[in-house]
Amino acid sequence: MTHPRQVILLALMAITSGSISCQTSAAVKNKIDINKIIERELGTLTTVSYNEPHTLVLAYTENNRVLTYLVLRPADGKLILKDKAHASAVSWSGEHQIKLNIIPGMVKRDATPEDNYKYVNLDSFIK
Repeated sequence: MTHPRQVILLALMAITSGSISCQTSAAVKNKIDINKIIERELGTLTTVSYNEPHTLVLAYTENNRVLTYLVLRPADGKLILKDKAHASAVSWSGEHQIKLNIIPGMVKRDATPEDNYKYVNLDSFIK
């Protein structure tokens, strides 16, 4: 004989598992859309990373010492920024900031390590 509390518990478990699968499928759909956008903009050989709160995606590819990179918002697939630079690497340096490791064209006198980095603040691009 089934106790009424067991019936309620089973019903709650069924409802909870259904809502989790709906959220999971929505997250998978968003990830597929993001991958399609990245592939369309940069091709298939890309490196992808998220900022710390996972609100933005940074993707980049390198070809002949030119780094092509983009930042997009996974929530709606909006392309925030796309650019190219003579750089060897790009990475997150903050929630809304990326750091490019610039390849110098000419060696300059009295160069400092900071001369090889460029920081891009994304706040002005996010609207």
